[in-house]
Amino acid sequence: MGRRNDPTAKAASLRAGVARALGVDAAALFSETPTPCVCLLNAGSQGFLAISPAQFAEIVASLGPAVVSSWMPLARSFSFVLFDSPEDEAAALPAYHGAAVPQLPGGKPRTGLAAYVRAEHLPNAPASFSGGVAMSALDRVPGLQCVHEFVSADEEAALVAAIRGLPEEEWTHIHYGFEYVYDAFALTRGRAFPPFLAALHERLRPYLGGHLPTQATVSIYPPRAGIPPHVDIPEFGPYLVSLSLASGCAMDMRHAESGESAGSVYLPPRSLVVMQAA
Repeated sequence: MGRRNDPTAKAASLRAGVARALGVDAAALFSETPTPCVCLLNAGSQGFLAISPAQFAEIVASLGPAVVSSWMPLARSFSFVLFDSPEDEAAALPAYHGAAVPQLPGGKPRTGLAAYVRAEHLPNAPASFSGGVAMSALDRVPGLQCVHEFVSADEEAALVAAIRGLPEEEWTHIHYGFEYVYDAFALTRGRAFPPFLAALHERLRPYLGGHLPTQATVSIYPPRAGIPPHVDIPEFGPYLVSLSLASGCAMDMRHAESGESAGSVYLPPRSLVVMQAA
């Protein structure tokens, strides 16, 4: 059998790619013996075999009743499923690994590939993917933390409605508080914070070193849109927070000087990511 069609060789290559995308050591992340968590190496929201959330739900359902939770990270070519026990995982795995999986696209039966995962090494899994999964910030990104469920579902709906009520011609990026004038390399006072943002100020104070926010940007992204790597303007201070609404997203972290990847952080809806200058 050629390497191209060898499932064992292909799985090893995919495992390396998953570890690289998450910014963790492959030997620490993957296990050769059953664990409660499995990585579906070729079932994700992006890539050659990208699937929809509905197709992912069908795959998870096919793994049986012992599934505790599942997670398909945004803009990744892999996903994770959590079981009650290593025994349950080992019993369910043949339904995907090495089997023809009709939900995988391509016009012909595609073989599912999976691997045992040590869940404690998964960086920033969403709150719904609990049960042994470490929720701490990436160790390789000092000053970074993710606060899950910072606002409730009702608060999220109210915030989204308020944003949708802003003038449509201003959509994409809307600034409040101080603004940075690039021509003058200086800060200038801009428009006042609207009530729906001002109402969050006191709740944000503990994450801003005891200070109240001085600037805010409302950014509206269509599905699958994103922004390139960048460094935020230091004149605004050493603290930065970002609240995700209506959908989750994956944030790729890189070292500003070397450009080396420091891993990826999944930010679920309603979560607050907190960054402090190291």
